[in-house]
Amino acid sequence: EPVHVTVLGPGDSEAEFWGRLTNYSSYGIGVWVEGQIPLGTKVTVEWSNAILVGEVCYCTRRDDGFNLGLKLECPLYDTLQLAVLARQLNDEEPENQESERRV
Repeated sequence: EPVHVTVLGPGDSEAEFWGRLTNYSSYGIGVWVEGQIPLGTKVTVEWSNAILVGEVCYCTRRDDGFNLGLKLECPLYDTLQLAVLARQLNDEEPENQESERRV
């Protein structure tokens, strides 16, 4: 399945790669990308409606790219619903602020 991998780095050192999911387990995932990513690097992986945060635990050359092993840290599932909830929370005005205006 297609994935979008973003390397999390200080300042302008972020890089992005399109790739594909090669395997997954309860502890991590395997991803193939075109670029090499150093061991220990933090990345996000956008896959379907999920955003996964992980750390590169291996990176080996394969075909015209690299196989990455990522140890997962904190998955966020169903990002569409999270975006809708965030929009609703930002649009709602807290009740206590509303009552203060009436006084």
